[in-house]
Amino acid sequence: MSRPSAVTACVVLAVVIASVMIARPTSAGPLRVLDLDGRLVDPLAPAAGVRATVFVFITTDCPIANRNAPEIQRLEAIFASQGVRFWLVYANPHEPEAHALRGEDRL
Repeated sequence: MSRPSAVTACVVLAVVIASVMIARPTSAGPLRVLDLDGRLVDPLAPAAGVRATVFVFITTDCPIANRNAPEIQRLEAIFASQGVRFWLVYANPHEPEAHALRGEDRL
């Protein structure tokens, strides 16, 4: 059996952390962020069949994020059927929307 990659290990850890965070009650209210279609969404809101949420923080000009995009896609394909939801989070608030929209195709 092959050893999991560092990205796989990080994603599994993120799933565990996200599961704990989602299960923990909060009084802060819903998290409201804009998606790439300009809609307000709450990525932490309970959804049917979703057991955990993974946030992948990226920028469109990060060579590490771009290099790991295929691995993130592979993990999303594996874990989606197990109730794990993935969100790409563009970490640069000044990221041009057109760049983020092109990067959306990675997941």
